[in-house]
Amino acid sequence: MSEPLNTTTLATLLTQVASLLATELREIDTPGTESIPRNTPPRDVTHSLATAHTMQLLSTEALGTLVHAARERGTTWQSIGNALGISRQAAFQRFGNPIDPRTGNPMNKPTPTQQQKAVTHAVTFLDVLTAHDWEGAAHLLGPKLGDELDAKSLADAWAQVVALGGELEARHPAQTVSLADEVLVVEQLLDFEAADLVGRISYNREGEMVGLWFLPADQALSKDQSR
Repeated sequence: MSEPLNTTTLATLLTQVASLLATELREIDTPGTESIPRNTPPRDVTHSLATAHTMQLLSTEALGTLVHAARERGTTWQSIGNALGISRQAAFQRFGNPIDPRTGNPMNKPTPTQQQKAVTHAVTFLDVLTAHDWEGAAHLLGPKLGDELDAKSLADAWAQVVALGGELEARHPAQTVSLADEVLVVEQLLDFEAADLVGRISYNREGEMVGLWFLPADQALSKDQSR
């Protein structure tokens, strides 16, 4: 489904796949299975997994189509976010298509793969940093920040964070925010014993870490993070 489907085709496929998936789900728990001998090989459900995956892809495309239709009808990002249970900024980040005022062209948005890669790297970096492995954290900085920060500076920075908020008590799921020039920001809310902060790590279009901040939670770029 690399090319967008028209709404008629999409509706037809959704109906067909949903019916097939419902049938396969019912067959998993067919009455009388308790009489099947123990040595009988388990039913192969890999086809059902593929069907469910197809349904997920179709549903994602349908959601994008409906959001676009809602915007064409003047629906606000706030209303769309409310319907999806997310903030208006999160809805815009996921479905919006901002125009670069410098060029008049749509901005390039990171792919889901790029977003996941950045989240994985950021979370791994914070895992190592919060474990007080300063050398390991410095190694993960990469060539850009690695020229500016070292193990000692990371240790000093974390000491200042602890002085502000106390011991780290909890970390929340990371979120991404896309900025201009293909800059991707990963933020993770950090609960300390006396303060709520957000760890913010930014990556350039090459996937290199180019920024690191620890800020009050209400300064999070992702409003789903702030409290």
